[in-house]
Amino acid sequence: MSAAFISLIELGLARAWMDRHHHRPEFAVSGLRSIAAQHGVTIAASPLGKTKMVAQVVAIALLIVGYELGEFRFIGERRSGW
Repeated sequence: MSAAFISLIELGLARAWMDRHHHRPEFAVSGLRSIAAQHGVTIAASPLGKTKMVAQVVAIALLIVGYELGEFRFIGERRSGW
């Protein structure tokens, strides 16, 4: 996900805040899972986390398809006057 967001930001198809909102929770969850694993505790993924992942995949796919087809660009680009 991070590589895809960074690539889309580099192409100008996504804004940096999208990546920032992805990284912060991911680092926190990964850190907590790492600490829990050191203590022998496994933290399962929640349905909400899985839903978030699906939403991110759909958003990235739409941005890539939009880049290739020239459609849906309004999703990642900021229009003047906003």
